[in-house]
Amino acid sequence: MRKKMAWRLFFYILGLLLLALGLTLCTKAGLGMSAMSTTPYCISLITGISFGDAMFWFYCGCVAVELVLKGRQTRLRDLLQLPLSLVFTRVMNLYDAVIPQQTGALWIRALVLLLSIVLTGLGVAMSLDAKLVPNPGDGVVQELAQFFKTGTGFMKNLVDLLCVAATVVLGYISGYHWSGIGVGTLLGVLGVGRTVALFDRLCLKKLQALSGIPAD
Repeated sequence: MRKKMAWRLFFYILGLLLLALGLTLCTKAGLGMSAMSTTPYCISLITGISFGDAMFWFYCGCVAVELVLKGRQTRLRDLLQLPLSLVFTRVMNLYDAVIPQQTGALWIRALVLLLSIVLTGLGVAMSLDAKLVPNPGDGVVQELAQFFKTGTGFMKNLVDLLCVAATVVLGYISGYHWSGIGVGTLLGVLGVGRTVALFDRLCLKKLQALSGIPAD
């Protein structure tokens, strides 16, 4: 049992590390980032705080929405998203400090973007499949879908659309037009989901067997 829990924690922590790296690399490519990340990225440009710090406050907002929707059904697992967000965004700040901004040839930036999409997809898949504390971005989508009695996929698309719309409005008000929005935003929507699906198809059963996670 301890060995299986150790594997479960390993996959969970590795997934979060890969997710943080993928999100950071996306900003470094300069070709657009994931839809949900565009809003905190725009806020970081406006306020001058780091992307990781802006992401932390964005995650706090996501957790706040979850707590309002859950009310008395709130559990410790939900509250643990706050310290998780703090640690996760500190790791993002560390990555941001050591990884240089890519300003060279377009094909190099495109490769960095592709790598970021793959790493983000792997990180999402591994951290979610471990079924421990969810990333607040994923958690708020799940709670909204349950509250409005709609599909998680549809709600994810709606939240992404709202984040992009908020980024556009903030960008035009502040002068940072279309900040963080680009071809990488569209490729992220398509590529991250496909990476998650491919990982689950190839590795989910092995991950479940190693870590003792019950199949859905």
